[in-house]
Amino acid sequence: MNDYHKRLSGLSADYTHIEFRENNPCHKVFEFYCGVRKGDVPSLDEINATLHTRAADPWPDHLIAFCSNFPRNYWAYDINDGRVKFMDERYPVAKNLRKAEKSFFKTVYAWEEFQMSQDDH
Repeated sequence: MNDYHKRLSGLSADYTHIEFRENNPCHKVFEFYCGVRKGDVPSLDEINATLHTRAADPWPDHLIAFCSNFPRNYWAYDINDGRVKFMDERYPVAKNLRKAEKSFFKTVYAWEEFQMSQDDH
């Protein structure tokens, strides 16, 4: 099995910062995938194994989902360029990646800053 949590933690120190920071307002809106399953929330490895190995429209290896909001829209870290990209499950992966070329966050910190500025947090 691909150890997505180990890969993401090793590549992106800012991911670890968000995942474990207490009182992060983003945790009220998003499910963060951690190293272990938390109740009904799958671990980072479990959710990514599912996304990358599903029969229909699997995710490419360079994307690692680190959190989601309902109904299963994911925020993914791209290990090729370090950007955070939105993946809307209503659309094929290829379309999401085309959209992500124009709309992305350069870092997880930039993503977090934007999310914290939103009124619903």
